Amino acid sequence: VETENQILFSFLSIGWGLLSDVDIESERIRALGAQRFTMWTLAKLVSMRSHRGTVSYLPVDKDSDTPSSTRRKLRFDSEGDVRSMMSEDAGRRDSFYSVGSRKSNYLSAAGSSYESLAEDTVRTFGPPSRIPPLGHPLPSEWTVVKGDFVMVHASYPTHLMTDCIFAPDAKLDDGCIWLCIIKSSISRTHLVQFLLGMSSGTHTNVSDVIFVPVSAFRIEPETSSSHLTVDGELIEHSSLQAEILPAMANVFARVQ
Repeated sequence: VETENQILFSFLSIGWGLLSDVDIESERIRALGAQRFTMWTLAKLVSMRSHRGTVSYLPVDKDSDTPSSTRRKLRFDSEGDVRSMMSEDAGRRDSFYSVGSRKSNYLSAAGSSYESLAEDTVRTFGPPSRIPPLGHPLPSEWTVVKGDFVMVHASYPTHLMTDCIFAPDAKLDDGCIWLCIIKSSISRTHLVQFLLGMSSGTHTNVSDVIFVPVSAFRIEPETSSSHLTVDGELIEHSSLQAEILPAMANVFARVQ
């Protein structure tokens, strides 16, 4: 996840608009437990606030096998291995670097790795970005949606909570970000159907709801009227983009 000032690794979700607002703003009534989400959602439905901006995304190529085409084994036996690779091709710079960034100076190496140079005590290795930096034009194969949005929310696993099946078709290592876009043209009736359907996974079929698997997306808010969250945590309000970085972690799960 790249913002104007930092780079983050995310494992759950990214949000802008309704769901993020409910999550963050309901903290003031946290003592009520999970009921705080219901109460704050009802309050938001009354006002049904919208937020102007631009959302761009790169749809997953349906003709390709996404998991196998993006899966790469990343292995670094020692810090020396990484440094030796970096010395082989020191000219490949800023592959995961935002022009406006002050906190994320990255150097990519021939072996698909990057290292943080901002702090001596913090170094991060991983594959370089495959999308243009923030502020740069996007390729023609991206889909661009402009206007007023009730919410934009992206998830990688199926569940955001134990009782919220947000991306019912998601699978571990599917190479997809499941992106949900709701514009301000949605009716309150359909929005209620969407919210109720999240407990069963039927919300993806509600009218005026765009739900699409993507490999990358970008959010460019024009107003600061909503919260941006990554994995449920509030981040600084700015433009943001995210993409799949394959094989960054091993996840163990019991198959039922």
